[in-house]
Amino acid sequence: MSEKLLDHYEEENNYEEVIRLIDEMILNDPEKASSLLFRKAEALAALKKCDQAITTLKVYVKDCSKKEKIKSYILIASCYMNIENDKKAEEYLVKILDIDPENDIILKQLSYMAYINHDFERCCIC
Repeated sequence: MSEKLLDHYEEENNYEEVIRLIDEMILNDPEKASSLLFRKAEALAALKKCDQAITTLKVYVKDCSKKEKIKSYILIASCYMNIENDKKAEEYLVKILDIDPENDIILKQLSYMAYINHDFERCCIC
């Protein structure tokens, strides 16, 4: 029942209710926490609560697969960009490359960031 309601709230972009329901679900079944933390972070990011989303994701990445780490690092980098901390955003994009060195999208993003920051030497490396 809770999963369907959670899906419903996400479809409606009712992120406050998504967060409330996830917190309730975690309290009722703490073993489900890791599977719900990414969804909570997405809702927090949608509400522009980037610092909370980042904190949630940092907890989540400790116990997840490489694929989920990449997804989390992308969201963390995005949150840092939203709060205009390009240095931290870049740090997390580099972490993605540590996992997936052939990720063209991340390489292009890092190159673009170097370009707009007039770090042309680094732009060529990426």
